[in-house]
Amino acid sequence: MTDVKLSHGLCKFILRLDKKYISRSVRAKPAVRKALTAGAKESIMKISQHLLKQEVYGMTKRTVTAIFSAAMLLCGACPEAAVSADTAEDTGLICELNEHDLYGKAVCITGLREDAPRDLVIPAEIGGYPVISVESGAFRNAALDSVVIAEGIEEVLPNAFAGSTIRAVTFPASVHTIAVGVCGGCKSLTELHIAEGITEIEGRAFQDCDALAELHLPESVSVIGNGAFADCDALKNVTLPAGVTEVQAQAFSRCGALRSVQFLNPACSISNVTGTVSNGTDSAYNIYYHGWIVGAAGSSAESYAEKAGWKFAETGTQIRGDVSGDFAIGADDAQLALTAFTDQLAGNPASLSEAAMQAADADLDGKLSAADAQDILVYYTENILSGMETDWSAGSAGSRFPTA
Repeated sequence: MTDVKLSHGLCKFILRLDKKYISRSVRAKPAVRKALTAGAKESIMKISQHLLKQEVYGMTKRTVTAIFSAAMLLCGACPEAAVSADTAEDTGLICELNEHDLYGKAVCITGLREDAPRDLVIPAEIGGYPVISVESGAFRNAALDSVVIAEGIEEVLPNAFAGSTIRAVTFPASVHTIAVGVCGGCKSLTELHIAEGITEIEGRAFQDCDALAELHLPESVSVIGNGAFADCDALKNVTLPAGVTEVQAQAFSRCGALRSVQFLNPACSISNVTGTVSNGTDSAYNIYYHGWIVGAAGSSAESYAEKAGWKFAETGTQIRGDVSGDFAIGADDAQLALTAFTDQLAGNPASLSEAAMQAADADLDGKLSAADAQDILVYYTENILSGMETDWSAGSAGSRFPTA
C-alpha cells in the first residue's frame, strides 16, 4: 500500500510538469539513471509495475516514463525539471535549467504553457536563477497580445516569436542583437520597442509584419540586416539614425505604403541592390518605388537614389506640393496651401514654416496663391488617384502636368 500511496502522490506531482520535456530530458541523459541508488531503482520499479498492472489514472507506458522522471526529481537527479515545475504556474513559461560558465546555472525559456497569459512578461530571474535566453521558435505561432522581455536577458534566438499574434513587443538593451526572423510574419504587430543599446537587427527580423506603421530606432543601432523590414506594408516614413552604418540588401523591400527613407548618416553603407528600398514589383517583374530617398547632398543616400533611379530629397527640405512634410501629396496639402493664402490676405501671421511655404508654391512663381492650392489638388488627382506617372510643370492653375 505504501507504493500505491506514493504512486498517487507522484501522479499528482507529475501532472504539474511538462511530461514531454521530462521524458525527453531523461532519455537524453543516461547518467541520470546511473545516479539513482539501487534502493531508489527498486522502489521506482515497484511503483511502475503497479501502475502498469492496475492502470492507475489510466496511465500509459509514456506516462510511466514520466513517473520515472518524477521519482528521479525527488532523488535530486533532475534539477532542470524542478525549475519547470516550480515556475510554470507563475510565469506561464516552459523552462530549462542549464549549466552556465558565469552563473553556474541559468534558465532558458523554451516554450509556452497552455495557461499562459496573453500579455506575457519574461522575467530576468526564475526560481532564483537568471534567465539568459529565449530559445529558437519558443513562441512560434503563439496566441499572445504583448511581450515584455526583461532587462538582463541576453539572447532572443531566431524565430522566437515568428508567426505569433503579438501586437506589441519590447526588446531590452541587454539583448544587443535582434536575431534572424525573430518576429517574422507577426501580422498584428503594431508596437515595436527597441531599447537604446541594441546594435544590430538581423535579417528578416520583422519581415512580413503587415500592421507595423511606425519604426523608431535608437541611436545605438548600427546594422540593419537583409530583408529586416521587407514586406512591411504599413510602413510609411522611416528615419535611420546617424548611428546606422550599414543597410543590407532588401532591408525595406516591397513595403507597399513606404513614402520615404531618410538616412542621417551621410556615409552609411547602403546595399546597391535596387530593391533595398522599394514598394514592390509590377506584373513585368520590374521593381518600383514611388517614394523618396532623403539624405545630405553628396551622401551615400543620394548615390544610392541615383543608381536605383529613385527620387532624392535633401534633408531639411520639403518636396514640391508636400506642405505637410509627410512625403505624400494629398488633398490635405492643397487645403493647407489655401489656408496659408487666406491667412496672408487677412494679414494674419504665417501658419506655415519657411520650408512648408516653399513646398506650397506649387507653380514656382515665388508667391502663394489660390492657384498653388489648385495645382496641388490637380497633381493629387492625376498622379495619386489615377496612378499616372506625371511630374510638376511651372504652368498655371489647372494645367495638366506632362509625363516625366
